[in-house]
Amino acid sequence: MGVTNPRLVGMILLAGGEASRRWASASALGMAATFFEIFRHKLATRGIVLLWQCAGLTGACILFVVAMASILSIRRVLVLEPAEVFR
Repeated sequence: MGVTNPRLVGMILLAGGEASRRWASASALGMAATFFEIFRHKLATRGIVLLWQCAGLTGACILFVVAMASILSIRRVLVLEPAEVFR
């Protein structure tokens, strides 16, 4: 009550470590790519190949899921009546 919508959106995006979750997803993708690049010429992992298209599509899917989750949570808070919070 008394908080503007832009302030609520900012609080949602910053609260809960949204940035840290995005960073974790991106760094996991980067670590996988680095693993495949380093061990590409080793005998045990010679047949494993990570195509750049797969890495790019995976990153795009991660970004899409995170963006949709953010949009849905923001929408849910913005359409909520302030009095319903205290029920």
